[in-house]
Amino acid sequence: MTPRLLMLPLLLLLSVAGPAEELARFSCQRPEPVEQGSATNAAIACELVNGVVLQPGEAFSFNHAMGAGLDRFVEGTAYSSGKVIKSEGGGVCQVSAALYNAALLAGLEVLERHSHSLYDPATAYVPAGRDSAISRSVGADMRFRNSTAAPLTLSVTAQGGKVEAVLLGHQRHQRKRWIVTQELEREAHGRRLRDDAALAPGQQVQQQEGFDGLRIKRQLCKEAVDGQSECESLGVDEYMKVDEVWLQGPPSAGSGQTPSASSGQVQATIPSKEQP
Repeated sequence: MTPRLLMLPLLLLLSVAGPAEELARFSCQRPEPVEQGSATNAAIACELVNGVVLQPGEAFSFNHAMGAGLDRFVEGTAYSSGKVIKSEGGGVCQVSAALYNAALLAGLEVLERHSHSLYDPATAYVPAGRDSAISRSVGADMRFRNSTAAPLTLSVTAQGGKVEAVLLGHQRHQRKRWIVTQELEREAHGRRLRDDAALAPGQQVQQQEGFDGLRIKRQLCKEAVDGQSECESLGVDEYMKVDEVWLQGPPSAGSGQTPSASSGQVQATIPSKEQP
């Protein structure tokens, strides 16, 4: 058989399938100002996954895709056991979150996804319950399968603090889908004081910011054939409560009082942070 004849089945397939269609699109924007290390890592992660093509039935692993760029990542801000830390690759979770949400909206089979240990609304780029934590050290991955009957292409870009994920392919029956989150419980964070003799009398410095504990119900909804909507449970996410911690110097001479974290003498030093 000549090469020209070999090409005919492929050309016929392409003519039937037509150009790839947009199955889902999701973007998430970091609040300003954008922490540079996290933004750099998000841009690198986008480069590593942009243009990836998944064949029908093929699974995508975010951690596996990141393996090719391990020597390029810099220190960015991350969360670990309820603390804000600096870690190489901190910030890639924004890309994982964009792909995770896009996969849900496209109706793909999500194989693995994890929430972060805490949630900070001041720096969040997605609502609680829609994040996707990544950690190679503890084996936390985000994986989904191309459960369509055609190749699936990932188009993922970063610009400034914004990451956008677009999934391109073919689906015989496309339905409108949306994600619903509901706050089931909130536990307000507290405040703790620690003595620090190195501080000036009456001085207070915030060592750790506080975060409320949350329980978030998650659902994926879609339009049914009869025009009504139907929803399936995605489970419940739990974010831990973290008390804010203040360091305080000795009482001011002659005051006879212990400084209060709400006094006018507070000198707060709040660490910069971005949710990965």
